[in-house]
Amino acid sequence: MATSGPWLEPTPWPAVWWNLNVQLEYWLIHGFNHPELDSLATTLRQNQEQLAANVPTAYQADSSGIGRSSDMFANREVGRPGTGAETGDLTWALHNVWLSYRHSMDKALLRDTIYPVLRRAINYYLHFLTPGSDGRLHLPSTLSPEYPVVPPQDTNYDLALIRWGCQTLIESAQLLEIDDELTPRWQEVLARLTPYPVDENGFMIGADTPTRSPTGTTRIC
Repeated sequence: MATSGPWLEPTPWPAVWWNLNVQLEYWLIHGFNHPELDSLATTLRQNQEQLAANVPTAYQADSSGIGRSSDMFANREVGRPGTGAETGDLTWALHNVWLSYRHSMDKALLRDTIYPVLRRAINYYLHFLTPGSDGRLHLPSTLSPEYPVVPPQDTNYDLALIRWGCQTLIESAQLLEIDDELTPRWQEVLARLTPYPVDENGFMIGADTPTRSPTGTTRIC
């Protein structure tokens, strides 16, 4: 479905958009007991080689990702953290697939799609986390979807995805009875990852980037 929909007119959106649309469009699947219609999970399972090819060559051995929009085969390069790129969209899409698993409790979905793809998506982040003078792990600049601001460090969007991803991988390894060599690393990240940036208005977009502009209006597209 993506954003093309059943349009009869030409559309400027003939693509799969991974920075919000996919995550919203497929929630309905979880409520009406037709998992065979979950093309999101199918796309990620069938195109794992392409997801690996989307990251820069230096990281393809153990990482995967996807850019903001792609064709139906998930073909779209993703940028590096530190360049202001939008890097978390694959992990966010996998949260939808996790919800499909929780509704179906289908261990094959967990074993064959969620675990291997999420492991590689989180690996991509792990290449760029660096310790700061506070002893915490920090993420270089990344883009928070739909916010037209200079990409900050420690974007809450990505910090939340990293926390969810590491916790989910630990729990999934236990459910699948996998003794994963990366478990200690995931545990370390959960213990040392920097807290979410906040100010007097609550959660910020990222470090030094408030959700609200100086005039008090919310920063959105």
